Amino acid sequence: MMIPKAESARTRLPKGESARIRQIVLLKIATPVIVVFFLYLATSLAVYGFETAQAEVFEKEFKDSGATRVGDVVEGCDECPREPNIQRLDDALWWSTVTLGTIGYGDHYPVSLGGRLTAGAFIMTTMVFIAIVLSGIQSAVMDYNRLRWLGMTGTNMKNHVIVCGWSSISKVAIPELL
Repeated sequence: MMIPKAESARTRLPKGESARIRQIVLLKIATPVIVVFFLYLATSLAVYGFETAQAEVFEKEFKDSGATRVGDVVEGCDECPREPNIQRLDDALWWSTVTLGTIGYGDHYPVSLGGRLTAGAFIMTTMVFIAIVLSGIQSAVMDYNRLRWLGMTGTNMKNHVIVCGWSSISKVAIPELL
């Protein structure tokens, strides 16, 4: 007895369900990444603003002191304003990138109190958000694999045979089908 092979079969999810599953998985991954990106931009702008204000204070103090060079004002003075080394927006973005990547080169760092408070908050918040992003990615991948294992993501099979029920006849028929 010869059983005909099925030419093609596809398990179907209800209409739109597969796309909905993909959207949920993508949303689980994208949401924390977008939040971290906007946190990165906001922190860069805040530190830039604080450091620009610090530069204006430093310049005013420098001119008012009558000093001829920067070392004359800063040397030996703990309360004197320090010259900020984040003077352009690209410096602030570089500082945020290095801090977010936990590299911390130290070539650019905030000098003003506001910049340092913002930097401290950014570092602590970044640690939390990186954990959230990584756990979100892991959760999305695990959910997708679970749905795939349950056969809920759909399959695309060709030239296959489905044997329903197991008996002594199935044991003989399967080698003939293969």
